[in-house]
Amino acid sequence: RGDFVAARRHFRAAFDLSRKPEAAISAANMAAKNGEVQAALDEYDELLRGGGAGALSSVHRSFVIRKRAQVETDAGIAQE
Repeated sequence: RGDFVAARRHFRAAFDLSRKPEAAISAANMAAKNGEVQAALDEYDELLRGGGAGALSSVHRSFVIRKRAQVETDAGIAQE
């Protein structure tokens, strides 16, 4: 099992340097894998709002929507 905390920290640092959405998405994914459900959902929402990484491509937007729904499902959170 990986070190999701360290991975998230590295992805966030990569995002801070590159501003590439892939790094922000990966950081959110690591939060989810580490059980930080609310943090992951907040980060996915921020990405969908265009914060930080700017507007997402349609491919990235679709991926984030799917990952967000998966995290909610895995956590037993009712989706709206």
